[in-house]
Amino acid sequence: TITIAFIPRTFFGVICNDALSSDNPSCGYIDETGFLYESAPWASGSLIMKIRTDFSDVKAGVTVIDQATIRQMIFLNKEVPRMTGLRISAYELKSHAPDELRFTATDGFEDHPKIIGDGLRVIMKKSGDPSVTLRVLATVLTEEIKARQKEVDYIDLRFGNKVFYKLKQR
Repeated sequence: TITIAFIPRTFFGVICNDALSSDNPSCGYIDETGFLYESAPWASGSLIMKIRTDFSDVKAGVTVIDQATIRQMIFLNKEVPRMTGLRISAYELKSHAPDELRFTATDGFEDHPKIIGDGLRVIMKKSGDPSVTLRVLATVLTEEIKARQKEVDYIDLRFGNKVFYKLKQR
């Protein structure tokens, strides 16, 4: 007797490679292991996690995000809201910066933001301890930036306790 078990995949998000054409990116559904299991249309809004990349081969049947990176994303999805009150709506992975993990955090739905407009972009190192990086982010948001969150274009957390942020152009 042969027993076959089918285990359903746990949806994580939609990954899109827009390196060739930002008008018509190649996209697919990925699970919590970084495995791309089906092609997908580009998703708009903030209900579905989006991952933009310029290096992943977006074809069904392959792992497009390594285990360490996907575990870090799962950790961030859980801890960013708890520590900052923000929610991650998108990630960005770039081939020219393989040790960087970029994400966009919002305080609600992108269509009706309460505080931070289109979202606060954050740059961090994949190789760093994400819990330490989040503590630094929470401290910067509460003690340095405070009510000016919608004026911030991005926060760069790649350099330990040295944090850089850029204000949006008016």
